[in-house]
Amino acid sequence: AETRVTAITNSLQVAMMLGQSPNATVRLAPGTYMPREVAVIGTETCDYLSGFHADACFIGAAGISEAGVTEAIEGFGDVKRAMMRQCRSPRFLIDASKFGQTHLMHVAGIDEIGTLVSYRRPEPPLSRKLQECGVQVLVS
Repeated sequence: AETRVTAITNSLQVAMMLGQSPNATVRLAPGTYMPREVAVIGTETCDYLSGFHADACFIGAAGISEAGVTEAIEGFGDVKRAMMRQCRSPRFLIDASKFGQTHLMHVAGIDEIGTLVSYRRPEPPLSRKLQECGVQVLVS
């Protein structure tokens, strides 16, 4: 049996990609469109997300350091925090080149991450902090 999934996203690229699968139902959040990011943000987006409960959420970010997960694009942090509030299992998909980087907007503390997925493991001191907080690190 094929797994069916409902994806709730603020990203038009994610919606278009997942929307090609017959096993995916895609819900695209409303909001203020950001052409450079091909995504929507704003109060309307966060309000929309608050109407759902998700088993898991998959979130990207501009940086992760001992200070936590951060975002460089104004408005993205609010959307990511809104989705985390509605999700049982937050999973952060963060490129290893972003390890050790801290940006302006706070998204989550290390203890809120749940699972970190990247193509390589972080090095100390970030790896120690992740371990101390019980974050599962998956290398894909």
